[in-house]
Amino acid sequence: MCGFVGLVSHTQREDQLIHKVKLMNDLLSHRGPDDEGYFFHKNIGLGHKRLSVIDTSKKASQPMIDSSTGNVLIFNGEIYNFKDLRESLKKNGEVFFSDSDSEIILKQYKNYGIEGLKNCEGMFAFAIWDKSKDKIIIFRDRLGIKPLFYIKEKNFFAFSSEIKSLLALIDKKEINDQAFSEYIFYGNSYRDETIYKNIKSLEPGKILTFENSSKKLSVKNWWKLEDWIENYDEISNNVDDHFFEKSLQIAIDKSVERQLVSDVPLGLFLSGGLDSSTIAASANKFSKKKMKSFIATFDYAKGVNEKEKSFLVANELDLNHEEISISGTQNSIIQSIEKLAYIHDEPFGDAANLPLYLMTKKLKSSIKVILQGDGGDELFSGYKRNKIIANLDILRLIPGFISLPNLMFKKIFFQRINRILNAVSSQNFGEIMAKLLTTETIKDHPFNLFKEEKREHLFKNTNPFKAYMYCNDRFKGFSESKKMMLTDLTLQLPSQFLTKVDRSSMANGIEVRVPLLDENILKLSLNLPDSKLFSRSNDKILIRNILEKRLSKNISRQKKKGFGVPYEFWMRTSLYDYANERLSDKSFLEFFDLDRKKVEDIFFDHKNRIKERGFMLWKLLQLSLWKEQHLEKQT
Repeated sequence: MCGFVGLVSHTQREDQLIHKVKLMNDLLSHRGPDDEGYFFHKNIGLGHKRLSVIDTSKKASQPMIDSSTGNVLIFNGEIYNFKDLRESLKKNGEVFFSDSDSEIILKQYKNYGIEGLKNCEGMFAFAIWDKSKDKIIIFRDRLGIKPLFYIKEKNFFAFSSEIKSLLALIDKKEINDQAFSEYIFYGNSYRDETIYKNIKSLEPGKILTFENSSKKLSVKNWWKLEDWIENYDEISNNVDDHFFEKSLQIAIDKSVERQLVSDVPLGLFLSGGLDSSTIAASANKFSKKKMKSFIATFDYAKGVNEKEKSFLVANELDLNHEEISISGTQNSIIQSIEKLAYIHDEPFGDAANLPLYLMTKKLKSSIKVILQGDGGDELFSGYKRNKIIANLDILRLIPGFISLPNLMFKKIFFQRINRILNAVSSQNFGEIMAKLLTTETIKDHPFNLFKEEKREHLFKNTNPFKAYMYCNDRFKGFSESKKMMLTDLTLQLPSQFLTKVDRSSMANGIEVRVPLLDENILKLSLNLPDSKLFSRSNDKILIRNILEKRLSKNISRQKKKGFGVPYEFWMRTSLYDYANERLSDKSFLEFFDLDRKKVEDIFFDHKNRIKERGFMLWKLLQLSLWKEQHLEKQT
């Protein structure tokens, strides 16, 4: 796990190029505290910061040069099938000078070209400078576990593991209206959009090529989710009831076993939920020594955590389990969220980055690699919205009957139900998917927070549902439940959850692995019939059945609780004065053309529990911090 940068300049002198690349690379020091390296050739500069995990010797340092071709590699991530690929390459006559997985990439490209790179399994973003063709080839993994950003201007092309390195190259930072619109709705932007007009994210499963002489840049798919989808519905009636369950268990075990490979200390994040418990059970089976596991808890009693369940799992598996308590005091929260605003480079609305950051900060002196359960809900339909989609035909019959006041419902419950029903009443399935993700905004349109001119501009020039409409069209022909799953894998997973994991952990130089997103598990999940994913009343059926074989039923049959961060409570208590002061600041309101009265109103509604507006306030707070940390500060 590492960070890297690249710059191709068509105007700068050699000394200017070297200075810029070193500046860019230094901004990624947190991603690679163990080593650094550079490569320069004419107008090309490459930089690398290394977190040593596999083969910690100098032989595995980067940039890595293939002595037979002169090709140069910079790599961030892990290739989990590198041992199998190594044996195949040895039979091809290749000789290796290191034990690293990085060298595999160079040898695959040398022997098989781009097609050889497609055989890599793992989490990765890497760039190869092809010496003979004088072009740069950039690969990003299938699901977007590892990040990659780029910018192409008239006089230069640059790329990096994080946006902050690219910001060092530009004088004027312009806001991308479409990304801004999506952020206001969801707390992040989607696909190749970033908050900066001229900076792009390389989407998962994409290959970027840049030809130095012609300055031609192209981005194409090297892999798509659809590539792995077959018609398992046709065979599901002809196989044993436990066929999919057995296949999934084998795939999970294989994934965890090969992701336990590490030359540095390794541990588990164990929340006590289904996904982390499943990984812990497999890790316990294959680990040669007693595993260390960790859980974050809050000192706020009503905060959502699964401490008791995590210790129950740990006791059954005989793990060395440790609780990491997170304080909800004003100073501790403020210091952390201000640091995270810098780390993310863009406004980021998922408060779950906070506990992950604080946990890795505490562990960085003793642990370098962590396994955790991200991806399980996307692959196995574990969200509430998946159940809503499964019951869509029933829900569409309800609105006319509950529109009248019903004293049986608590107010907040009634509000939420109405928002859900409003979402599913849409005729376009793309809108339904988008609205289910942000039911808070259905009747309180975020654009209404802005002054009239800004509001009209956003309505006219942006579409917050754009990415969901794209997925609706892209995945037409699939069932609504499958379409929801594919959309989550395309949008929410890489843009929110994996972004959270990467930035929060790499800020502290810790590599987080996500075994459930292994290629073999992904392929199986993509081909599961809907009936094997959930019923109208139950979710993650296969995961529950697998876990039941290794842990007690009171764990495998638990209801999904999730890991909640009590930011809504903080916005009424310890963060209220801080947030109120920042969001009432004249310069903030005027910069984004926000209506002061409407911002004050949502504060009042939230403070007095008239409406739950915590998420919107949190997003505005992060927007304020981003403005301060990135728009107003010079890199």
